[in-house]
Amino acid sequence: MTGEASQPAIRETENISGIKRKTSWAAREEARKKQGAAKEKERELKQRRIEEATRKRDVIKERKQKADEKARLEAMAEKMGRRKLQRKAKRLGLTKKVAH
Repeated sequence: MTGEASQPAIRETENISGIKRKTSWAAREEARKKQGAAKEKERELKQRRIEEATRKRDVIKERKQKADEKARLEAMAEKMGRRKLQRKAKRLGLTKKVAH
């Protein structure tokens, strides 16, 4: 029992063998939280970038489809008369009232 009293108390910055730790648990935990927050922000920015690229791609695709449809209708107009073309456009729902 006398041996126990002669040993110095273990401080917070030392481990059982008495060797000092490089960093305390709280400091490591804080660093982990900062890294986690940085990674979360990075994921969010990446997701935003992907969504923006997808949106741009969709807009370009839609614009191309409209141009193709217009070219197709113009080619059809060359083949048939104006009134017949108007009837076809009306059946397809392509009127001045409804902008497509």
